Amino acid sequence: MVKGVTIATILFLLSLNFNFFDGDYVKETYMVEMRDGVKLATDVYLPGDGSGSYPVVLIRTPYNKNSTSEELVKAFVSRGYALVVQDLRGTHASEGIFRAFLDDGWNECQDGNDTVQWILSQEWCNGKIAVWGGSAMGIAGYMLAGSCNVTCMLIAIAASNMYKHAVYPGGEFRIDAEEWLKGQDAEYMVRIFEEHYNYDDFWKQLDLSTRYNHVGTPIYHIGGWYDIFAEGTMDTFLGLQNKGNQKLLMGPWAHGEFLTTQQGDLIYPINSLLDVYGETTGWLDYWMKGEETGIMDEKIRFYMMGECSTKHGYKAKSGTGNEWWVCNEWPPFIAEPKKLYLHENGLLSHDMPYAEEPDSFLYDPSDPVPTVGGRNLVLPAGPMRQNEIEEREDVLVYTTPPLEKPVTIAGEVIAHLWISSSAKDTDFSVRLCDVYPDGNSYIITHGILMARHRISLEREDFLEGEIYELNISLGNTAIVFDKGHRIRIDITSSNYPAFERNPNTGDAFRKNESYVVAENTIYHDAEHPSYILLPVLNEFKIEPENGIFIAGRKILNAKMLVIIGKINFEVKANCSKAIFYLDGQKKYEDSNKPFIWQFDEFAIGFHKIKVEIYNNDGKMVGREKEIIIFNI
Repeated sequence: MVKGVTIATILFLLSLNFNFFDGDYVKETYMVEMRDGVKLATDVYLPGDGSGSYPVVLIRTPYNKNSTSEELVKAFVSRGYALVVQDLRGTHASEGIFRAFLDDGWNECQDGNDTVQWILSQEWCNGKIAVWGGSAMGIAGYMLAGSCNVTCMLIAIAASNMYKHAVYPGGEFRIDAEEWLKGQDAEYMVRIFEEHYNYDDFWKQLDLSTRYNHVGTPIYHIGGWYDIFAEGTMDTFLGLQNKGNQKLLMGPWAHGEFLTTQQGDLIYPINSLLDVYGETTGWLDYWMKGEETGIMDEKIRFYMMGECSTKHGYKAKSGTGNEWWVCNEWPPFIAEPKKLYLHENGLLSHDMPYAEEPDSFLYDPSDPVPTVGGRNLVLPAGPMRQNEIEEREDVLVYTTPPLEKPVTIAGEVIAHLWISSSAKDTDFSVRLCDVYPDGNSYIITHGILMARHRISLEREDFLEGEIYELNISLGNTAIVFDKGHRIRIDITSSNYPAFERNPNTGDAFRKNESYVVAENTIYHDAEHPSYILLPVLNEFKIEPENGIFIAGRKILNAKMLVIIGKINFEVKANCSKAIFYLDGQKKYEDSNKPFIWQFDEFAIGFHKIKVEIYNNDGKMVGREKEIIIFNI
């Protein structure tokens, strides 16, 4: 599911940093028969003259197998892998009708399973199969994982619960999904999805969480904080992590934007780029060939976003954030839920509200609040400027004063709201924003909830003029709100055209014949304290953080850390142990406070220092910093 483009674009994006490899191969095309007699077009690429037996990489795609790039083929065959690329049922050269992944899982038709069994029966397969792919190819992979196990999978930017992650997040219809289906000439599936606007048995066919107990495959889950399927990546990893063979990587990316530093209106450092080739080969070689690649040394790796330069002219002044972190549980053990309460006059603060009047706005479905950035598929995505939206009368804005010190969060963000509405049903849409010192407000994450689904996505409970309690998930994220920035919450009732407009009538989905203007109210008083719940991280400092140091003395300020000569690194955190690494090699372990590493290693140029801290239960979180060292 990527903006209606072909596999060529997807695989080109994923293989840009697959260097040009030498690798002869032979190619054969087969029509592989499924259990119902339908035949799927399948290309097989074998290394060399094809006379051997190989570990196999399987890609199942709706984007045309003939668009597979030469660079991608050689990236696999040059390392001794056979590559199998198959058109999904009903797409391109394959027979049948495309039914939006219904035939790729564990239902009456099991095309993924049947394809795996066919590969295993071939002489050129050595019995090891990996599934690889992102977006729609990743969704097909997740569905396959519910029907049979393979040696391993690498699944990027994909949904595993089609109702929750792709079609009806929060119960509201994602028009992105409709546009994607139209691009696949599968508009007939939209009508089917419209009939199932509540989560029911139909959607259980497309929900891997109903099959977690059957999944034994090691899966590398890769996602982006600004990706439409960010919660698909997170939920699937968290649901399977107890298997002990899962890995998660989350970066600061919109959908498929692994290889660019600009996300939305923000420009991230070059360390934000994903080494697709390195992650792919590290994962495959470990599980398929038994090589010690180090890929399983880290269970969770995520990008802690921070202040960026912007396309609107702001130049980043801080070196805080924009670095890779690691941990062995999510959220990190140093996370502590903290509430920011909504107040009158648009204030957001830690203080509980008392006697305050509520805030109301009129939501007119004929004039919805437009989508500007965020987690989108076919629409422009990422951290985009929200200021024009925030000037609308149907958007409530709550903002902290400028922060006196950085606030770091990592985990799920939840909006806990007390609401009422004049309508029988309506939506509430919430956006979390980072307000820069120049006043520009950038969306970080967002969530929506159809009020009728406030109790369950499986049932409808309409509004009856009372005050109701809502919990709206804004999903997971990781960011440092820097000193001088402000944290902002925008509340409204629409986000169009990413999501369909709620007509406020309470009718079945798209069965309304008219719209109703709703007066929607947010309460914030002692009896109804509305707040945003943030997973705030407790102190974890590595000093010095930045600057230019000679023989341990700071001589100049700088956004990054430059060391000339010896220096002491000190960790300030509530932990029982600290381990220091230089370029991936463990150098020092300290179990006594203060945690200090007396650095005197021979090093010249760019290096990476990583510090892991542990509590008494073995829970770990770590930070990785890129530094410049001149020490001989």
